[in-house]
Parts: sequence; C-alpha cells; structure tokens
Amino acid sequence: MTLATKIKAYIPVMRKWALQAKDFILNLKDYIPVIREKYVLLKRSPGIEEYSRYYAAAAYIPYVGWLLPLYLKRGNGFCEAHGKNGFTAAVAFAGFELAVFFLNLLFIPRDWRPVSFLFIALIYAAHLVYFTLCARGMYEAYHEKSLEIPVLGKYTGIIEF
Repeated sequence: MTLATKIKAYIPVMRKWALQAKDFILNLKDYIPVIREKYVLLKRSPGIEEYSRYYAAAAYIPYVGWLLPLYLKRGNGFCEAHGKNGFTAAVAFAGFELAVFFLNLLFIPRDWRPVSFLFIALIYAAHLVYFTLCARGMYEAYHEKSLEIPVLGKYTGIIEF
C-alpha cells in the first residue's frame, strides 16, 4: 500500500475530525464565560487566609510537601515557616538515610550480615522518626501552632526561598 492510497483512505476520517473540531470551536464561545468564572474562583482560592493552615499542614507531606506552602502561599509567614521546617526535615532525613545506605553498601563486607542488618534497621528507624515528625508537624500546623524541631530548628532560619 503506497502513501497516496493510505492518505486517500484516511480522508473521510480526517474530514469527520475537522468537522468535529469546527463544531467544538463554534460551541466554545458559549463556555468561555463559564471558564472565566471558574478560573477566577480558582485563582482566588489559594490567597484566602482561612486556608493557610491546610497549606501549612501540607508542608509535612513526606519529602515533597514543602513545595506547596512555599510556592502557593508566598508571603504568608505562618506557611513559610512550616514550609521551611518541612524542607529542612526532608533534606536532613533523606541525607541521613542515603548516607547510611551508601555506608552499608560500600564499606560493610557481605559476610558481616549482623552489622548490615543494624544499618538497615537504622534506616527504618529514621523513617519511623521522620514520619512521626511529619504527623506531629501536620497536627501542629492544623491547630495553627508553630513547630520547633529540636536539632534541625537552627537551620530553618538559614533557608531563603
């Protein structure tokens, strides 16, 4: 089958699609006011101050939640403080877990299985501590309280976004 015969075979289908696209474009003018109304509502929602505690609580979604308050609620001190806490905790715990993993992988011989088991148990314990800290942070943010992380708290003031 040559290219010309393939094109001729698809001409009715392409014509049908073109007619459907034409109808869609002509009907789109009826939906534009509705779309504009909904877009304005969505655009205003993140700026409403009554929702700031939800954005602050979202900062403690493990490893990536800090993005929400820092970029969607820029200028809100409460959300930025919790976002910085979430970021500091995520970086610290991910760095610790990666360091322990690579230390185990590179420097512990295969024959030392009990030592390797202890390193892996340390990684799981770090996960448990981190997820507990995230749950505590969500609770504190939801109740509009600030959370001071004991060891990592001094690093949150250094961070600037």
